[in-house]
Amino acid sequence: MARKTGILGGILALLIAFIANIPIYPPANIEINFLIFTNNNTAYYIWGYLSNNLLSFSPLIAQFPENLIGIFIWGLMVFLGLSSIMASVKKANFENSMKLYWLNILCSIFVSVVYTIIIILTIWENLILFFYTAGIGYYLLIIILGLNIIALHYLKKSEI
Repeated sequence: MARKTGILGGILALLIAFIANIPIYPPANIEINFLIFTNNNTAYYIWGYLSNNLLSFSPLIAQFPENLIGIFIWGLMVFLGLSSIMASVKKANFENSMKLYWLNILCSIFVSVVYTIIIILTIWENLILFFYTAGIGYYLLIIILGLNIIALHYLKKSEI
C-alpha cells in the first residue's frame, strides 16, 4: 500500500508542478484546472499565474532576486513528486524511504502553510470565501500530504 500511495502522491505533485489544466472535453470547455487559488480573475499556480486567461507571468523567469522564492517553491514541488516516486519503488532501501517520506511530509506541510497564509492574506476581509478561492491544486497539496502520511504509516507497518 505504501508504494501505491507514494507513487500517486508523486504523480499528483508533478502534475501540480508542471501542468495548468487537463482538457476533458474541449468542445464544451470541460477541464481539470490545477490552480492553487484565484483572486480578481487571476489564477495562481505553482509555476506562475494567468490573468484573465490571456496574460501570464512566471516568477521562475523573473530577474535574479525576485525569482528565488518562485524557484524554491517550484523546486520543492518537483522534489516532492520525484522523491515520493523514488521512495515507493520496490528496490528502495527502507531507511532511505523513511527519510524521504518524512522529508516529503515536511515539504508538503511547508508549501501548504505558505499557500494557506497567502490565501488568507488575499481574502482577509471575507474569510468565508476561502473554500471558493482555493482551487483544486491547493486541495491536491493537502491530499499529497495525506498520501505521504499514509505511505509512511504503511512503510512502518511493513517493516515490523
